[in-house]
Amino acid sequence: MNKIAKSLLAATVFLTVAACSNNVGGKENEYEKAEKEAFKTSMNYVTYKERGDNSKWIPLLKDSSDFESEKSEKSFDFKDVKDKKVEKYGIAEYEMVPGKKYFFDIRFKDIREGNIDERYLMLDKVNGKFKITDYDIIGKFIEKKDFKNKEGEMIKPIYNFSTGLSEKEKEELKPSSITTND
Repeated sequence: MNKIAKSLLAATVFLTVAACSNNVGGKENEYEKAEKEAFKTSMNYVTYKERGDNSKWIPLLKDSSDFESEKSEKSFDFKDVKDKKVEKYGIAEYEMVPGKKYFFDIRFKDIREGNIDERYLMLDKVNGKFKITDYDIIGKFIEKKDFKNKEGEMIKPIYNFSTGLSEKEKEELKPSSITTND
């Protein structure tokens, strides 16, 4: 076999192995990508809501029809907080349906006073984008049955924190267990 044929054979074997590796891990990478997208969407929502930028947070809702008239409004101090974002947070993430549905319990320090606030957000993938149901807005209880996997076991959360938090801040911002109505 000449040098060119050996190089072509080696390149073909390498590309085949690489393609197979990507296909095997393709689903996992797809889920990781969806998880990151859901996380980013939830943090954007919390930041926009904190700023009072209705034109940004209302479109992220799964059902925004009740808020269409408020879409152009901004908070009274929007100019003072428009560049701020939620920087200190703790999140309990529940993967309800891998790649498609997540629940985030986000505990954070608000951007105005530094007081601790909390949001309960369900994210569903709708037409390729994650849309939010904010349990604080709709005043709905979270049902325990929604937090069970196919085997009937409770889904365990994954806890994440913003970088640079002290142990005391992590303890303070760690979301507590989900309270359910059943």
